[in-house]
Amino acid sequence: MVIDIVIDMGSENIKILRRGSGLVLNEPALALVDKESKKLALNATGFRAKKVTSEMLDSCVPVHPIKNAAVSDEEIAVLLFKDFFEKINIQPTFFNRLRVIALVGCGLTYGDRKVIARVMKKAGASRTYVIDGLFSLYSYADVKRGFFVDLGGAAANMGFVSTDGLVAGCQSDLAGNALNELICNLADSKYSLVIGNRTAEKVKLASGGLNPEKGRYIPVNGKDKSGGGYITANISAADIARCIAELADKLALLINSVLVSLPEDDYNFVCKNGIHLAGGTANINGLPEYLAEKLKLKVCVVKDGEEAPAAGGVRFYEEKGFLKKLIK
Repeated sequence: MVIDIVIDMGSENIKILRRGSGLVLNEPALALVDKESKKLALNATGFRAKKVTSEMLDSCVPVHPIKNAAVSDEEIAVLLFKDFFEKINIQPTFFNRLRVIALVGCGLTYGDRKVIARVMKKAGASRTYVIDGLFSLYSYADVKRGFFVDLGGAAANMGFVSTDGLVAGCQSDLAGNALNELICNLADSKYSLVIGNRTAEKVKLASGGLNPEKGRYIPVNGKDKSGGGYITANISAADIARCIAELADKLALLINSVLVSLPEDDYNFVCKNGIHLAGGTANINGLPEYLAEKLKLKVCVVKDGEEAPAAGGVRFYEEKGFLKKLIK
């Protein structure tokens, strides 16, 4: 039996879609590893690892083996995917062959892609295709050509794709984590509050995005910057909106830099038809409209944007020659 899966590695979470079953896993690319063991021992992955307590950290250390869709620790990455495959009841054997399409950012080098293929082979895959996630978005949108922007947690991936493949594109860290960092800096500089990425994410989601209620404040718990223990500060939703606008302004400049590098015909096509926006960060209230105003372009939000890349990858299994034509 052949098992076909698509793995979206381009964001903070690893998403795995199984052909015929839909999305079967969506968990953080995080592993909890035993520090004292002479041999590498995996204690927990994904959400379970994220819930680690300070007591557990005495003997274990959290490791992110996948960063910006690239493998930063090959050995732990193999263990991570073996555990993920076990969670979704995939046990690759000689009789159960596993084929993998791994979706990555267009900024990854050939060497980075070879490492990902090697990790999948060690985790049990019989065959792995490492391709740009933009191809999968293109497949999902089912258009002849288009400009796609995938805003994940760890990276923003953007470019123009047609039947000829990727015409122009780039990868950047102007995504969800970068926005969280801006919120952390705001809490520190204006409210004397030290918070982490997880708290910043909650504040971002509760703020109302770029269209906050007038006079709205969000109570946030964190460490007192002066060292006086834990305190609660009321952070203005309007301040969070300014952080979002700051990131969106930089993102618009980057999108424009890719647009102007396109051939004239493709550039005119985008001017007429706009861009496709996907990913979890694209769901921030008011962001698509803000980008549309900045770019003076139509911005179409891809339906089910977080799952769209993985879902689009299934088409490569079902239509023979479609992926080969894009890559060529």
